[in-house]
Parts: sequence; C-alpha cells; structure tokens
Amino acid sequence: ERIEGIVVDIGAQIGIFSVLAASRGATVIAYEPTEENYRLLQANIKRNGLAKRIAARNTAVSDRKRRLTFYLDEKNTGGHSALFKTKRSIRVNAIGLDDLFAAHKILSCEILKIDTEGSEYPILYNASDATLRSIKRIELEWHEVRTNKRYNAVALGKFLEKKGFTVTNVDPYLLAVRE
Repeated sequence: ERIEGIVVDIGAQIGIFSVLAASRGATVIAYEPTEENYRLLQANIKRNGLAKRIAARNTAVSDRKRRLTFYLDEKNTGGHSALFKTKRSIRVNAIGLDDLFAAHKILSCEILKIDTEGSEYPILYNASDATLRSIKRIELEWHEVRTNKRYNAVALGKFLEKKGFTVTNVDPYLLAVRE
C-alpha cells in the first residue's frame, strides 16, 4: 500500500520500518541515538537507494532538548533505553517531539512510529497540542514502566483519546488514528 506524505520513525534502529515506508512512497525522518544502529541505518538507506527519501539523525527523542543517559542492552540492539537501566550506558543528545517537528518544518505527519523502550510516554506526554493535531496516525510499541503510574498502555490510550485519536491497544502495540 502506498504511503503519501511524511513519516517520522523514532527509534529507527537499523531502519527496517524507515526503508519500508520510503519504498512505499513516504518521505521519512528517522531518529536513532546509538552510533552502531545509526551506522547500520545509514548503510541500509544507501543499500536500498533511499537517500533522497530518508533523512536520518543520530539523536534521541525524549521530553525535551537535553543530554540524557542511554542504557545499552548487551543482547538486543533494539532494546537500548533511556528508562530501563543496564550495566553499560552512554550519553546522547535528545530533542522533544515539538523540536523535531519544528526542525523539519512538519505541518502534517501521516505516520508517527515510536519504538523507544519506554520513552514513548515522555515523548507524547510532553508534545504540544499543535504537534499532536498534525499527526494522523501513531503506531507504537509500549512498555510498562513500573516506576511511573502514567507510564502504561491504559493511561497512554486515555491521553491520546483526549487528544482526538481513536486508540486500539493490542499488547504490546498501540495504534492511534485521528478520525
């Protein structure tokens, strides 16, 4: 199925979703904070001839612009997280969703894909109403964060419904569509 417009991929890892969306016609903006995954993301963009369709950034997305500690999962390069602590960590630059949309002059986003190992909550909870209104569809993988009672799928679903989305929750995925 063809995708028109802008797709934002937060937690792009090695670019599987970005490459798929771009190959279906989307203009993709991909964010991946770890150097190893970012290098593979860039290689996959190049390998698939999609450099004109995918803009990749080696930056984390969080609640706001700042430096943050990012914990590395030794066994799963898709499991790195700003919230779930591990033995190894790095410091990375982060921006908020509003900053991301402003930097890329995004007025309308077809799909916002988020796979951020718990950071889906600060990303969305701290986005402005204007930014959220510009998003037509959110596809995310959610993670329960026991240290914060608002960091679960039920609370996030209620938040997005209040913002005008129709939400479908299929553990561990959440789909929010603006009618």
